[in-house]
Amino acid sequence: MYVENAIIRLNNINWDAIGQNGHKKDMELGIEFLKKMAKFCKKNNITPNLPFMTDLPSFFGKKTIDNVLLEQCNDTVKKIIKNPSFSTSVVNYYLRASLLKDEKEKEIDCIYVYEPIILLFEKGGNFIYKERGMSFINSGLIPLTNWFEKFCKI
Repeated sequence: MYVENAIIRLNNINWDAIGQNGHKKDMELGIEFLKKMAKFCKKNNITPNLPFMTDLPSFFGKKTIDNVLLEQCNDTVKKIIKNPSFSTSVVNYYLRASLLKDEKEKEIDCIYVYEPIILLFEKGGNFIYKERGMSFINSGLIPLTNWFEKFCKI
């Protein structure tokens, strides 16, 4: 169920428009993502590095996406999964997190950590790693110095 919904969402994103429709409130999605990442990592004793490069599903044994699942993705999503950027690496993590959620619904809920970034993409927003922070198009910069400690407290 979660996998099917994740694939539908990813396939329906207009990937050509990513970064073209940045809004002032996009940074709020980044803040929500950082809060969720920090709390999840703290709860599960995971020491993250950069939040958008933290591969939560791999900590629970989901390190790859099988070809059967990949074939359900459109060509653009396949390319993103095979050759991710800083921001689009989240797509791979999100898809594998949906697999985990289907397999272990009550135990592992890391899919929700990635939701704010998927929503950002759905809205046409994007972020880049710049000046040691997450820079949101037309919105602002979230510094990542001590992000984990800071967002665990929020």
